[in-house]
Amino acid sequence: MKDLANHARIFFGLGALLFVSTFLWVCVERSRSKAAIDEAHRQLAALQAELEGRKHELASLDDEQRQVLDPKLLQAKTWRADPFISDARKDLISHLTALAIQQSNLAMLVQSLLAKTSDNESPEMTAERRDAALRVLNTAAQQNRQKLETARQSAAELLITLDVRPEISTMDARQALDTVSLSGYWPFFEAKRKRDALQGFADRLRARLMQERVDGAAQLAEVEAVAQEEQQHLQVAKQKAAQLLTTLSVPDEISRMEANKALDTAGLRAYWPFFEAKRERDVLQTLEDRLRMRLIQEQVDAAAAARKQ
Repeated sequence: MKDLANHARIFFGLGALLFVSTFLWVCVERSRSKAAIDEAHRQLAALQAELEGRKHELASLDDEQRQVLDPKLLQAKTWRADPFISDARKDLISHLTALAIQQSNLAMLVQSLLAKTSDNESPEMTAERRDAALRVLNTAAQQNRQKLETARQSAAELLITLDVRPEISTMDARQALDTVSLSGYWPFFEAKRKRDALQGFADRLRARLMQERVDGAAQLAEVEAVAQEEQQHLQVAKQKAAQLLTTLSVPDEISRMEANKALDTAGLRAYWPFFEAKRERDVLQTLEDRLRMRLIQEQVDAAAAARKQ
């Protein structure tokens, strides 16, 4: 039980570190000085190093955390008097509840700060803040792309080297890593989990970059230019996927497979270039759909403003 309490303290510390670091980044983003932006980069690097160091400790906490973080248990008013819950676990539940409240309050504080800062900003400050945010996001995206490519290669090599069967390789990585009988394949699933995390981060960064560009647009024409650019990227991705579909002679029953599952199937590696292109096409299609809806809203707002004049 002491180990559980120690793990809980590690979990609290990491949660606080993540939230405080997010708060610091938001504050720094509002600053115009290059030194402040450089400091944000250093804090981000330190946070990433801390997260890497805590990874194994958090993994061992997963099972214990699932037992403790029962919503019914956290919400119940009678758990303190339950004789079947140890004092250490009661203390842990109490800390978790307090942490959730603190995080909620801090989130409200950050939102309030953002709103007040936006109201007091000049157009020049707003533009400079947007440029700083775009520089940070572009740098993070570039670094993540390099890590993602390495992770993809590592997962693909282990998939083939370990000869992981399709019914196993397409399993959820976390479930596979919790299955002792699959321990021989754990190196692959570790690489797969890392690859998927980096891929998800890359997708979120891409969406955030698009949002920053649209939010920073001063005129409707700028939003339309962003939409046109994204449409061109989508068309290129569609053409590439179509060409690979034909060039590689991908059978219909295979081409319709979900891209991520196909990319985790060693027997389909001859078709992997197509599925990579298919995945990219689908991601860009989602972004383009989202941007189209935003453009329609901007056009409606512009028309309403013109009528008022």
